[in-house]
Amino acid sequence: MRIDGERIYLRPLTTDDVSFEYVSWLNDPEVTEHLATQRATVGSVLAYVREKNADDDILFLGIFDKKDNEHIGNVKCEFIHLPEVELGILLGNKKYWGKGLGSETVDTITKFIFENYENSEKVYLKVYTNNKRAIKCYEKAGFKQVSFMERRK
Repeated sequence: MRIDGERIYLRPLTTDDVSFEYVSWLNDPEVTEHLATQRATVGSVLAYVREKNADDDILFLGIFDKKDNEHIGNVKCEFIHLPEVELGILLGNKKYWGKGLGSETVDTITKFIFENYENSEKVYLKVYTNNKRAIKCYEKAGFKQVSFMERRK
């Protein structure tokens, strides 16, 4: 499976994609500032990729730059609470920050979800209010901010 955007493509992430560079993203305080994961090893990332790929309720994809096929991040879709789908994104390679690739990824995966998962009615994600870069990315992709309490109603 390959899902094409304009400048990126998404494909299932495999253990072969776990590189020292990928692990370095998860050990970079600037990258992980708003993530639960703050430290990683090759072994812990390999286990994480295996775990996500073994879960039938999760679609775990790598984000790749079309020009050079470089792995630049990940996107995770959780289908646990259908008809709502929870989305998570990590653009780990900082040389790709600020180029609109996060918004393109969110837009690409959201379209894919609605076109291929007929039980999906809503895509949401969680973001810390101080994560301004992510909020801008999600709004650019068409997401609207609602508080956790508003969403629970």
